[in-house]
Amino acid sequence: MNEDLPQKPPAKPSSARMSRKERLAQELRANLKRRKAATRRHKWTDGDDGETSSGNHDD
Repeated sequence: MNEDLPQKPPAKPSSARMSRKERLAQELRANLKRRKAATRRHKWTDGDDGETSSGNHDD
């Protein structure tokens, strides 16, 4: 082994080595995460009265 080369962290399995089933499962998980994050963002901005917060301002 070459000691002067920086050690790479273990790489994620490339899509070429993953089975179709594994790839689909990974894709579904990523989509679900994205959807959850988007839903969370929309809940913050889409209040019943159209304001960006609950309306409890110190005015």
